[in-house]
Amino acid sequence: MAIETFIAGPAGSYAAIGAMAVATYLCRASGVALMSRLRLTPRVTRAVKALPGSIVVATVAPLAAQAGLAAMAGVLAALTTLGARRLLVESSSRSTSLFKRDLFRKPVATFRDHASFSACA
Repeated sequence: MAIETFIAGPAGSYAAIGAMAVATYLCRASGVALMSRLRLTPRVTRAVKALPGSIVVATVAPLAAQAGLAAMAGVLAALTTLGARRLLVESSSRSTSLFKRDLFRKPVATFRDHASFSACA
């Protein structure tokens, strides 16, 4: 009976939040520990990079299909907006970032042979 009063009391919610925080940390730490011991082949690397998108699709698609035509139109509008943003924003930022960073994404000014170029940019 003492455990029920503890859980129902004000300390119970703090204990639940603490337990969820510990569980979240253990899930993330175990993922890092596991991936540090595996050799990442190109196939595994592609799978890991595609995983977040596939989780979103697996979550949103059934909900949108169940909600009907309005939800599907909303998903289509969101995808159209993302595609347009990728075309307009990211393509222009790539062209300007080519002059600020080298092929290894290091700032151009860190290399002596590029120092004269960074003064002009």
